[in-house]
Amino acid sequence: MQHSGADLGFEPSQIRKDLEVTGIVGKPKVGFAVPGADRAIEHFLGWDRVKNAVLGGGGGAWAALLGLKEFNRYGLRMWAF
Repeated sequence: MQHSGADLGFEPSQIRKDLEVTGIVGKPKVGFAVPGADRAIEHFLGWDRVKNAVLGGGGGAWAALLGLKEFNRYGLRMWAF
């Protein structure tokens, strides 16, 4: 199912201008190429670059967080002390 900015109450020109910040350019009445747009947004958010994150503390909750592999998907390398 495809959605448009209008579904959320936004004008197409506003969505296009907001997404241009990522480096992609859409075309009026055409939109954006999804494969290019998703990579540009991931790069803009830094999800394609590894960042180290540190958790301090102890206990089972911290250990569970460290074990989550989903952090890798967003470029986070989790460490504990």
